[in-house]
Amino acid sequence: LELNLFSLFHPDFVEWGKGIWQNIMENPGVPTYVQPSLMKHKDGSWRWMEGTVTNMLNDPAINGIMDNFRDVTEKVLAEKELKLIQYGIDHVADAVYFLNSKGRIVNANQAACHIMGYSKQEMMGLHTPDIDPSMTNDKWVVHFNELRDIGKMILESVHKTKDGKCFPVEIRANFIKFGEEELNCCIVCDISNRKKEAEIQSMKGQRLLEAQELAKIGTWEIDLVNKRAHLSIETCRIYGIENEKNVQPLDEWIGYLHPEDKDRVIASKLVSGTQSDHTYLKYRIILKDGTIKLVRDKSKVEFNSAGQPVLMLGITHDITDLVS
Repeated sequence: LELNLFSLFHPDFVEWGKGIWQNIMENPGVPTYVQPSLMKHKDGSWRWMEGTVTNMLNDPAINGIMDNFRDVTEKVLAEKELKLIQYGIDHVADAVYFLNSKGRIVNANQAACHIMGYSKQEMMGLHTPDIDPSMTNDKWVVHFNELRDIGKMILESVHKTKDGKCFPVEIRANFIKFGEEELNCCIVCDISNRKKEAEIQSMKGQRLLEAQELAKIGTWEIDLVNKRAHLSIETCRIYGIENEKNVQPLDEWIGYLHPEDKDRVIASKLVSGTQSDHTYLKYRIILKDGTIKLVRDKSKVEFNSAGQPVLMLGITHDITDLVS
């Protein structure tokens, strides 16, 4: 077999291979481990190979080089992929935890350690209740069993750092099985800013409701495709409708119109459905209890890309007391 050994090495490994060969020649009878390196296969592909080579030239019975190589391509590629995944996990901004079925943290990324104030070694000795006071051991068993059944879930909780600081989090829990071990892989995001923004928006929404109530002005929108009216809380109050029934079939909402004004209002709304200008109307409505109110409304129709009316937006102002 006439073959240049170094022609089998990938160009990146040729010089390294020559160094290994020299070491083999200088140490007869001593097995030399050859770490995984790229070598060319007969089919022209590159394979990761590792093995042991022993210089037996000094042994008259052998007078040669003994080698034993094996293809470790799949192993090397799997290890590379695992290292890449671990690198990615360690360098994401959110905390990532791996917890076993007992609720013990078996791994955590750098972000988790930094956010919670623990060293990597300290983190490995913690259990779920140590970082999530609301998650008792009994609750964890129920949670893990449920996660095993459905595979993944999103939930909110509160985490506590090493120094006792508590903050709201969103947890994306994922059930995975690594070998024989069942794990909960959690990606945890600090949602403090989201909660603050939600509180601000809630406060603004409450102030808007209060302003609408004081002014007796409600808002509404009509889904012209599905023929349903969506009413604000103040609009419900004006019409004497329970808040829970704020979505009304269009025909039912139209039923509140005073008989003497009904045809005029419907005709006007039908005309507005063909143009984008605002429509102003004043008419009477009759509540379920017989109360008659005078209202003024302003509305506008929105059209889809085909020019078809799909949505009507409007406000209703109860002017009964003003007229009186």
